Order: sequence, then C-alpha cells, then structure tokens
Amino acid sequence: RVNPNYLPGQQPITEPAIRQKFEAAWGKPIPTEKGRDAIGIVQGVEKGKLHGILVLGGDATGKIGNAIFEVPIFSVLVDTVFPEKPPYPDVILPGANFAESEGTYTNCERRIQYLRRAFPPPAGKENWEIIAALSTFLGYPMNYKAVSSIDGEIAQLVPILQAGEGGGYSEEGTQWPFFNNGRFDFEDGLGRLRLVESENYETLTLTSLS
Repeated sequence: RVNPNYLPGQQPITEPAIRQKFEAAWGKPIPTEKGRDAIGIVQGVEKGKLHGILVLGGDATGKIGNAIFEVPIFSVLVDTVFPEKPPYPDVILPGANFAESEGTYTNCERRIQYLRRAFPPPAGKENWEIIAALSTFLGYPMNYKAVSSIDGEIAQLVPILQAGEGGGYSEEGTQWPFFNNGRFDFEDGLGRLRLVESENYETLTLTSLS
C-alpha cells in the first residue's frame, strides 16, 4: 500500500532536496506536509475536507468503500466488477484485472515480479491509462506512452530501483534495493545485518544495514 509520508522509494517528503528532484521531473510543486492514509482519506471525506474521491481497484462493497459512497461527495470507482449493493458511486469506469495488465507487483518481502498481460482489457484501457487520461483531463498531462515509460521514470527518480529499468527482473522476481553488479555498498559487496530489540515485541528482529 502507499505510504503518504514518503515519495516513491521511501524518500521522505519532508526533505527539500528530494522534493526538488521530483518537482523537476513532474513540473509541479510538492506539498511539504505529510499526506493522508486510507483512514485519513475516509475521515477527510466524512468531515467535508475532501470533495471528490477516486477508488481504484478496491473492494467497493467493503467498509471503506461503503463509507465513502454514503457521503454526498462526487465519487468515481474504477473496478472490474459492479458493486453488489448500494450506495453506488456517481461514476463507474471499467478497470483491468491482473491478467489484463502489464507491470510489476511487489510483495511484503520486497520481491518485484513482472506481470505480462495475457489478453487486453475488454474496455480497452489498463488502470494506469485511466489515471493518465483523468489527470490530463483535469489539467495535469501524463504523457506516458507505455508501461516502459513509467518504468524509466521510476528508475530515474528512485535510486534503489535503478537496476530494474526496462523490466530487468528474474523469473523468480527480484528483491529491491538494487545495487551495481548485485553488490551492496560495502567494500566486500556483502550486506550487513543488525539485531534490533524492541520493548513492544518479545522477539528479536534482523534488519539489513546498507
């Protein structure tokens, strides 16, 4: 899931140099304050601080979906199935499922797997194309021509993913962060582990140090 406190690649949104890098690439100023997570978005909708919502690939019949659609704001749902019960969003756009999409998935162990499209989506657009079209219509052009264009931008702006440009992932998936020649940033090229003790958990955790 997306962390609103960071820019892509776990780069803090509060760091001026990092914001400047993304602002140069995106051509727009980036807010200095931290954003809203999923719960914060729902609360913002309920309190009238947000006046429109786009739900993409979520469970529209779940608690968060229903909470959003019950509030009288403009709502758009991008999904592959029609909601089973009301309240319904104002607009429903046909999305693409995993078999109709090209791109990457990253699991909890940081393993990036490349997904190749099995067949085109019935409505003709993948989800990233829908987002780009909506953004362009609202005044911020997203001129991506293909998934490779997005991959290239990620590799340019996110140092820990630079070696993954152009879909350079193994069949088993590739774990980030990527390093030159598969080596960590130490003289011997090996990673470092450190033991972390927490007062909140009765376990010891090994974390990487790079």
